[in-house]
Amino acid sequence: MMKRLSEKFKKFLDTIAAQNETVYGSSKMDCCELNKSSKRSIK
Repeated sequence: MMKRLSEKFKKFLDTIAAQNETVYGSSKMDCCELNKSSKRSIK
């Protein structure tokens, strides 16, 4: 039971990691700019 659960969880994390790479991995500058603009909009 626990083994199957951990396998599912690992696959879930791998999927998130893959998505993050495609979204943020392309350019880290964009990530920094997004953080700055989101902080400005909060203020």
